[in-house]
Amino acid sequence: MAGLAGGTSVVRAHRGHRLGVLLKIRMLRWLAEAEPQLHTIDASNAASNAHMIRVNDLLGFRLTATATNWERRL
Repeated sequence: MAGLAGGTSVVRAHRGHRLGVLLKIRMLRWLAEAEPQLHTIDASNAASNAHMIRVNDLLGFRLTATATNWERRL
């Protein structure tokens, strides 16, 4: 069974202190305790978000798919 990681956000003024890593580690530990039947976690982020890509790499996530999304300002 797979779970979906929601958002990991750090307010701009507090970035650069590894809070995103700590938050994601805590979330993964909580999921392991609360939902022991989970064996994979799906996470996604924009290709331009180098910080979260590094966090996901550090925590052992691996790239399994890519997607292209389009947006237009109204």
